[in-house]
Order: sequence, then structure tokens, then C-alpha cells
Amino acid sequence: MSCGNIPTVVVASNALAREGLRSHLHGSRFAVMPGDGAAGGPAPLLIVAMLDEPRSAETVRTLRAAWPEARLVLFTGAAGLPPEDLCAAANGILDGAAGPASLIGALELVMEDVAVLSPGLLGRLIEHARPALARPAASSAQAAAPGLAAPLSTSEVKVLRCLAGGASNKMIALRYALAEPTVKIHVKNILRKLKAQNRTQAAIWARENGLHPL
Repeated sequence: MSCGNIPTVVVASNALAREGLRSHLHGSRFAVMPGDGAAGGPAPLLIVAMLDEPRSAETVRTLRAAWPEARLVLFTGAAGLPPEDLCAAANGILDGAAGPASLIGALELVMEDVAVLSPGLLGRLIEHARPALARPAASSAQAAAPGLAAPLSTSEVKVLRCLAGGASNKMIALRYALAEPTVKIHVKNILRKLKAQNRTQAAIWARENGLHPL
């Protein structure tokens, strides 16, 4: 990753929230682009968004469609947790009360391809996504639980337990001395076998079937 400035788009419908985020980033290498970044200049490498109103979410979706390679960091706020599709796309989800130092540190990790989740948010995300996931038949926490498209391998069970604990692909790779592309393949297979749409839904399945987080 380059050590230079990182073109960054800040999204927030509320002017006070938007200026607050800009102020937090001032003086850092996260160079805030004017407006929504669509008026020319370099492509943004990072999108930082406070989804304080529904139109903010739509703005983020538009930006993601225009720049799919940009990293995405979302803030929770008074409006609650972000929509499920944006949660699944995010590289980081932070508490809205995060201060400047915490924000900068989290963004640095995100740019190093480390998924970031503020403490205490995993449980809220699981509860938020629970209605979207049909509860599978009860099992004894084994990989061959009923309702799977195919049994999980031993390696997939290990990765799934890490997902239940909120671990990123990089963290899982380091834990088991795997290449990150290998972890990505395991995650893809897990989602397919569980018929889950994203990592949060896979974490719900793991917890409800007794696969304790690692």
C-alpha cells in the first residue's frame, strides 16, 4: 500500500456530522475530496459514511457502484445499524462515538486489508440480521447438521468458528498459517453450504448450532 495521501470521500446527510468527520480526518493522510468525489480528480480509495438518513445509504450504494475497489467504513448512529447489504460490503463498521485517534487507527487497519468492528457491535449485527436468516434445524454443533447444502469440512468448521467471533480473513489466515486466498475460498464454500448471504448470517448459523466462536 502507498504511504502517500489516500483520496477519501466522506458521506453524511447531516452537515454537522459531515463536518465532524472531516475535522477528525484533517491533518491525516486521508485527504477528504470535495463533495461526493464525482467532480473529477483521482478515484477515491476510501469511503467513510455516517448513515444518518436513508439518502446517505443510497449515496454510498451509488459510490460503491462507481468505485467498487474503494474500501468502505460505516458508522453506526441514531438511525441504528447500517442496512444488511452495506454491512456485508463494509471493510469496517465503527461506533458513531469513535474519537479522532480511534478513527484514524481503524482506517489505517482497513487500508491494510484488516476488517475492523468496534467492540460490542458483533452481537448487535447478529440480532439485526437474524430475521433475514431462516433458523436451521437444531443440531449437535457438528458439521453435518441438517439443512446444509453439503457437509462442512474440518477446515471449514474452523474458519466458521472464527467468523462467529468476528475475525477477518487476514486474522484467520494468520491463526491457521493459511494464504488469504485459501481462506476466501473456505468462506465462499461456507456461505454456499449454509445458504447464507454474508458472513454475519454465517456467524448466526454457527452460534445457533453450537459452534462456539474462536
